[in-house]
Amino acid sequence: MADSHWKTFTIDASQSSPEWFNHGDTHAHAELAVSQEDIKDLSDGEVSNVNGVDFSTDCLLYIASVGPDAGCDNLVVDDVTTEGERLTVDAHVECEAGMVAQVITYPATFLHVEDANIDQATVSVTDGWQDTHTITITPDN
Repeated sequence: MADSHWKTFTIDASQSSPEWFNHGDTHAHAELAVSQEDIKDLSDGEVSNVNGVDFSTDCLLYIASVGPDAGCDNLVVDDVTTEGERLTVDAHVECEAGMVAQVITYPATFLHVEDANIDQATVSVTDGWQDTHTITITPDN
């Protein structure tokens, strides 16, 4: 496996339940963005800091999860590796300690991997309750 050159673009956490969240069944989501238009669709609006993505050579992955309170407002990518056309990502929801609003929070990020012709991705995300969820993205889904 090779280490990849990558960077993240954080999306402001939301307290509104996203379409992918299934109240108990789904606590993490990942999806490949294949065009600039996908960036707006996946993030429910304009994400002005996502730039420099060459969709003909790069990979842009939207990753989202959930946490139990407003302190769980950051999704951190810990590790990214590529092997051929396969991408493997480890991420977690970062929760701040202290007094915060008790409201379910949905942090998300875009992961930009340069020069990665990705056909399949496996994303492991640890949510705000410390449960790990694995999402596999293939050409069929």
